Amino acid sequence: MELYFAERLRKYRKEKDMTQEALAQVIGVSPQSVSKWECGDGYPDITFLPGIANYFEVSIDELLGNDRISVQEDMHRYFDSHRECRHTDAGFALTVQYYHKYPKDFQIMSALASEIVHGDREKLAGRMPLLREVCERILAECTDTTMRKYAVQYMCMVCEERELPKWLKYETKYWTMELDFLREERYYYRKEPEKQRLYYEVNNLHMAVRLLNHRQKYFPDRENPEKAAAMYRTQLEMILQFGGGTLADGWICQYMAGALRLAEALFAGGKTDEGFRLLEVCVALRERWMTIPEETLLDMGNPMLFGEVRWIKGRFLLQYSNGQKGALYPCMAFCCYDVYKVLTAAEGWEGFDSVREDPRFSAILQKAEALSADEETDLVE
Repeated sequence: MELYFAERLRKYRKEKDMTQEALAQVIGVSPQSVSKWECGDGYPDITFLPGIANYFEVSIDELLGNDRISVQEDMHRYFDSHRECRHTDAGFALTVQYYHKYPKDFQIMSALASEIVHGDREKLAGRMPLLREVCERILAECTDTTMRKYAVQYMCMVCEERELPKWLKYETKYWTMELDFLREERYYYRKEPEKQRLYYEVNNLHMAVRLLNHRQKYFPDRENPEKAAAMYRTQLEMILQFGGGTLADGWICQYMAGALRLAEALFAGGKTDEGFRLLEVCVALRERWMTIPEETLLDMGNPMLFGEVRWIKGRFLLQYSNGQKGALYPCMAFCCYDVYKVLTAAEGWEGFDSVREDPRFSAILQKAEALSADEETDLVE
């Protein structure tokens, strides 16, 4: 509370263009007290809070940084920090801190359960009471299907054999757990933990690609350009989220595919300026792709989802976190579009027909041609 109060008090005071001395006079304290509060060295007596909040015309929750927007910002800070230290002692300590800070937040509970189960195995026994606590709370209070499923799954993986029937019996109107699946998870966790972790990472990557490809394949884009544009925007946002808000190198191909189809939909919907800006992005991505050497291990983004799995550029292979290699699934046959070939294709990209006479199209085509290369992997669908 002290840290957020300090930030908010300083922010509100500066918005009113006040000095610390002037604010101290209004509140009825010494300037030294205001200075300490803003440095986070302490906070005022609770009796001062209503007066300070009223003066700045905010709620006490806003003043303390406990309002909805502040909590959302704080949660974003947690997940950004946690991404860098997940499944380590630091990640566990950070999540425990936020569990105590937001004891009713089920996302934090689920993250804490994951930290305990996938963290240091030697410390599991000491952390089991906390794991039971959060899993039992999720199952008693949370209706989110995924979180409930993981709570049961985690407990079935690590509990003593005598406890297993208790957790195997859980089911709700939302889902029914497959008992064979739970027993298999328990086996791999206890007998082959490395194999289990790699399975999660690679399977998450395959599911992400299948989702993107399915939406791209079956959406009726040519019949309704506005709906198509909305779908492709969502697709591009998903890909960016894989990289924490930026485009990871491993997703350049998928992003270009969606961006080119989005540009088509924008042109069909009359939004030519935005469509041309997107084509410029595609040309820049093509150039970025060509600067990456063959055989480079391409980052796939969020380690919470994909671990250390990397795609090997120029090969239909993934490299896992243990250094082993595995083949791509057919749906992951990534290829980077040659933008020039797309823009000059005789068929399959008719959405560009309406702007082919526009000078901006010619300018982009000229840039794309300079980057064009006859490579078998540069396919045009």
